[in-house]
Amino acid sequence: MGSLRDRIPWDVMEDDKCFKMRMDMPGMTKEDVKLSVEDGDLVVKAEHNIEEGEDDWSSRSYGSYYARIKLPENVDMNDIKAEMKDGVLKVTAPKAEGAKQRHEVQIE
Repeated sequence: MGSLRDRIPWDVMEDDKCFKMRMDMPGMTKEDVKLSVEDGDLVVKAEHNIEEGEDDWSSRSYGSYYARIKLPENVDMNDIKAEMKDGVLKVTAPKAEGAKQRHEVQIE
């Protein structure tokens, strides 16, 4: 039986030129998010800790996010782009020129 914790927190689409990933990160801003590529994985880390108010009843908000996504071998790791808007992170990972093509092998 599944639960919300079993849900993959990102969506991936592929076309002829690139892979596109979308991650919902409510409450996060681009300043809260750090992206890196480590050993062929896209690593997404985010954290925010906000405390507002001037009296004993201050407002607190805390959130964190971590994901490690294995990238396909045909991704151009040096040309990955990202955009953060309204709590949604969108990452575009272009395919490398001359990337490995898949083809059928005849069995003799």
